[in-house]
Amino acid sequence: MNCPFCGGEMRKGTLSTDGRTLLRWNGDGESRGLLGVISGKGIIKNARMVNNRCELVSYICNRCGKLVADVRVEQM
Repeated sequence: MNCPFCGGEMRKGTLSTDGRTLLRWNGDGESRGLLGVISGKGIIKNARMVNNRCELVSYICNRCGKLVADVRVEQM
C-alpha cells in the first residue's frame, strides 16, 4: 500500500493494547465523561480481541510517520 500523504511504501501491521481496555478514539480536548465510557462511545468496533489483547490491522509509513487504519467507531 502506498501512503496517501507522502506516497511512500506502507507496511501492514497491528495496532494493539495490553487487553485491559478496548481500543477507543477521542478527539483532542474532548471529555467523554462517565456516561460516555459506560455507553461505549468512541469504541473502535472492528478491533478484535486476541489472547486478551485488543488488535486493529493498520499500515505505517516509516518515511512520514503516518498510521492508516480502517475503523468503525461507535457514535460519539
